[in-house]
Amino acid sequence: MRDAAALLELNRHEEVVRYVHDEPWQSMSQAEEWIGKHQTQQYAATGMGRYVVQLHETGEVIGWCGLKLRPEHGHVDLGYRFHPAHWGNGFATEASEVMLLHGFHNLGYKRLVGWAQTQNPASVRVFQKLGGRHVKTWHHNPDLEITEYEFIRPGADMHTPVLFRSARLDFREISVADTGVNFALNTDPDVVRWTGNTAFASVKACREFYSAYSENYTKYGYARWMATLRDTDECIGWCGLKFFEPRNCVDLGYRLFRRFWGKGLATEAALASLQYGTEQLGLKEIYGFAYRSNPASIRVLEKCGMKYLESETEEIGELMRYVVKY
Repeated sequence: MRDAAALLELNRHEEVVRYVHDEPWQSMSQAEEWIGKHQTQQYAATGMGRYVVQLHETGEVIGWCGLKLRPEHGHVDLGYRFHPAHWGNGFATEASEVMLLHGFHNLGYKRLVGWAQTQNPASVRVFQKLGGRHVKTWHHNPDLEITEYEFIRPGADMHTPVLFRSARLDFREISVADTGVNFALNTDPDVVRWTGNTAFASVKACREFYSAYSENYTKYGYARWMATLRDTDECIGWCGLKFFEPRNCVDLGYRLFRRFWGKGLATEAALASLQYGTEQLGLKEIYGFAYRSNPASIRVLEKCGMKYLESETEEIGELMRYVVKY
């Protein structure tokens, strides 16, 4: 409800609501009703909705962007609105790109849809920049023409060969083509909570990081590997080995999208990575680190046969060290 004033300021502009079948908002009660009646129910019922968009530097709310389930049409809809003062800065494209990645990878949708009035060239350009495919154009009424664009979840990077397999998973090196997947993975607060890392500030920052990531494979012969379900080609996250220079040891690590938790996939991926590390790379000693406040990760390490060594206190809690030797 603290966003009500900013949303009222957004939706009171006629040019903002011109292409969305709404009248300009006139009162705070309209904003509060939209938040309480529509968005809160959407979050609870579907696990998604519209989200406020804020500027990093100031925290100013400049609009909203999000996903909405439309059961009457059989699809999930991408939508956005931004304050006119912030038009022309690329924010609609930036926010929509992030929302598509969220829908594809965090929520698991294969197909998302965007509707734009043909008379609204700015929204048409946004959808085209995002790679939307024109599906159809129709008249909602004699004066209103709608164009539908669809966005399809990208498949695995077929240019990077599979290195090894487990019962359900394929593993391959991470490439810059995996930028979108890794951005979505590493911006989930529950995924990065016990990693000591912060989320990528932008898709661009993520792309720059993974553009240089191949150096790890060249230098050490190993690093983290993307893990995909063989049956569906869905990326579940990554798992793999890393030479951890501050501790002068090889470290086992993994991060999975929340929708794949509780299925035994982290353990399966970790065991496969350990097997590849010992049998193919000849590693004799591999370490695992987990915070005591993260029992799920501790269970994975123990299921992999790792033994507790010692612990130390870090800024976010007690870090426990495990090891497996071959």
